[in-house]
Amino acid sequence: MLRLQQFSIQTICRILFCMVTGCFISACEMKRENRLAASSSPYLRQHADNPVDWYEWGAEALEKAKREKKPLLISIGYASCHWCHQMENESFMDTGVARIMNENFVNIKVDREERPDLDKIFINACELLSGNAGWPLNAFGLPDGSPFYAGTYYEKKSWIQLLQQVSSAYHNQPGKVKLQAQSLSQGIAQLELSILVKEDSAAFSKQEYNGLFESIRQEIDTVHGGLKGAPKFPAVPFLSAVLNYSVVANNIAAQNWVLLSLKKMALGGIYDQLGGGFARYTVDSSWRIPHFEKMLSDNAQLISLYSLAFQVTKEPLYERIVRNTIAFAERELSDKAGGYYSSLNAVSPEGEGYYYTWTWKELKSITGDAFPLISNYYKLTEKGNWKGGRSILYADKLPEEFAVEYKEDPKLIMGSLSAARQAMLKNRNLRTAPEADTKILCSWNALLLTAYTDAYAALGDAAYLQQAKKLAAYLDARAKAENGQLQHFINGGSKTADVFLEDYAFLASAYLKLYQRSLEKEWLFKARTLADQIMVQFYDSGSGMFFYAAADSSYNQIRSIGIADEALPSSNALTASLFFQIGVYYQEDSYKLIANTMLQRLRKEISTGDTRYYGSWFGQIAWLSYGTKEIAVVGPDMLAVNLSMQKELYPLAIYMGTKEEAYLPLLEYKLKGENTYIYVCTQGVCKRPVLTVPDAFRQLSSF
Repeated sequence: MLRLQQFSIQTICRILFCMVTGCFISACEMKRENRLAASSSPYLRQHADNPVDWYEWGAEALEKAKREKKPLLISIGYASCHWCHQMENESFMDTGVARIMNENFVNIKVDREERPDLDKIFINACELLSGNAGWPLNAFGLPDGSPFYAGTYYEKKSWIQLLQQVSSAYHNQPGKVKLQAQSLSQGIAQLELSILVKEDSAAFSKQEYNGLFESIRQEIDTVHGGLKGAPKFPAVPFLSAVLNYSVVANNIAAQNWVLLSLKKMALGGIYDQLGGGFARYTVDSSWRIPHFEKMLSDNAQLISLYSLAFQVTKEPLYERIVRNTIAFAERELSDKAGGYYSSLNAVSPEGEGYYYTWTWKELKSITGDAFPLISNYYKLTEKGNWKGGRSILYADKLPEEFAVEYKEDPKLIMGSLSAARQAMLKNRNLRTAPEADTKILCSWNALLLTAYTDAYAALGDAAYLQQAKKLAAYLDARAKAENGQLQHFINGGSKTADVFLEDYAFLASAYLKLYQRSLEKEWLFKARTLADQIMVQFYDSGSGMFFYAAADSSYNQIRSIGIADEALPSSNALTASLFFQIGVYYQEDSYKLIANTMLQRLRKEISTGDTRYYGSWFGQIAWLSYGTKEIAVVGPDMLAVNLSMQKELYPLAIYMGTKEEAYLPLLEYKLKGENTYIYVCTQGVCKRPVLTVPDAFRQLSSF
């Protein structure tokens, strides 16, 4: 009797059809799906047709490994990872390779975006063993999950050899394998703790803050922007930190470097010139050849960064990028329930990058009379700049600059380019688009919430504030599990999933931003509640930092912290910033003491280590070096006045306000009659109230 539950719906329909018609069903058509078919992760479901006997991470797999005395094989990837799919096609879909894996290992497939805690541990293992890491990440562990070996992508032949060598060592040299696991676990545990020092109580100075940019000067790319070398990542936390620094310290050189970086990215292939949105990175050093996957987390951070740049410069380019990237997210990543998906794949049915690239013939046919202009602007050739004679769209100049070179009316040139791009986009929309990874992650959606608030502050578009409130309400309602804790994977169907510091820190920080933009006190209260929960669930009194995963995590052999910025900002840095601001708002030194202790213990590493990985800590250093500037807006027009204040970038400011009640210490006794007043304060001491924004800025400049 057939066990129909083990087959896909398509196969079941095929079976029923053949029972009626008498047709023949091949063995291939009868192939069973593995247990990943029932996974909530779209990435794991992509591996459901592998002959590998995959498990998800959990007690079932670990108990099986212990019972059968087999090592774990933990393969970690994500939906938009090109080389992950490459290895799947070469090895995991091969029945011979799968047989070796199934006979000798308990195989676990992990979505790194669903389980970032596991990813951090095994990435660290790989870096300690080989000096580098990446995805796909393939690790081997004892039945308790302790890693003893890890690597990245392997070609089929090398993979088979590695499987045989690891299996032989595990069974024939168990003592050495266990010793390796113990040493590696100790190394991972000490990796972050080793850079922490005893608190230095000396005050931070302006000179110390200013030195953070100077220490990285030799590594910045003054031609293409960003940091030198390839592949080239936006490094948003660091660029954001330097832009804020340039305003605080009035460093024009630092500011020009960030603005150069943003311009080059906006013109490059990393940015989708037709549909908006950014790819993950480029494989070259000039932002031209992207790895085509688009991630919500990257685009959210870039919306915030370009919003900051518009606050500083009022440059139309930055406004266009903000609006187009938001439009991309709303068009291609939004879920009808209110959240946003994680990513778009780099690969469509025709291959990697096909969806975004063009042949000379295609463009000539689509753009017609505008083709000479398009081919000139995007430097196109018949040979193409991408594989298969296809071309990626990128430019060297802004349309306005190109018009001068082209000796035409800028408005005419910009109109022609816009019309041609619309024709190309319309044609592209007829293609089969890359698949979306429909996971909705709390932390990544919180980054987009922050992006909406930043776009509102920069552009003053009320629609962005309304979208921020809508997304905040969605996260407030949907990101909580049945036990009241935040859940990382919102639409994963699990109500007992592990919780991570990044979810709490990112969401609380986003709520705090929403409060500062809207002055609706409920978001401040929610931020403080999350801060208090962070203290209970994640605090490590030994290090003074916060663990990345809660104590009741399903993986607690090794507990990581998360100090440096990676693709995402450091969750500990955002936690420190959160606690510092809560301390300022409520005038409670206990919060600021925790934040300052964290920073003090990392002080030496930030000043002497690789500064580019600590940008998210810069803001707190600025507050301690230059002093916070609390800005309180009180009265009936507080929202309009508050927005006018925030249209200019002033990184030292912490905003608050009310028109009815004094719910914060600094707001007490500030309401006076019918007028709306602005109070400019530092460390709780305020200057006389003023009625206009220019007067408030003059007071700020006098501190």
